[in-house]
Amino acid sequence: MLVTGKQRRLIPIPLSMASLASFGFELLPQPPLTRDQVELLKYDNVVNAGAKTFGDLGINPTAVDVVVPESLSRFHKKAA
Repeated sequence: MLVTGKQRRLIPIPLSMASLASFGFELLPQPPLTRDQVELLKYDNVVNAGAKTFGDLGINPTAVDVVVPESLSRFHKKAA
């Protein structure tokens, strides 16, 4: 689902190359990649099977499909 009307290109590159490129990217006003983001990509972010659930924590989650369109509506391309 493309909520904002914008396309993003994904370019697979080795982690070492991304790390090196992020130094230069951080000089840009809106960097496409930062050193912190590269650091986060080094680690798996999958929840362990024995982890507590939202229900265990007393949280009633809302599906992302319900929240995202309203949250990102301000970025949607306006018809000319």
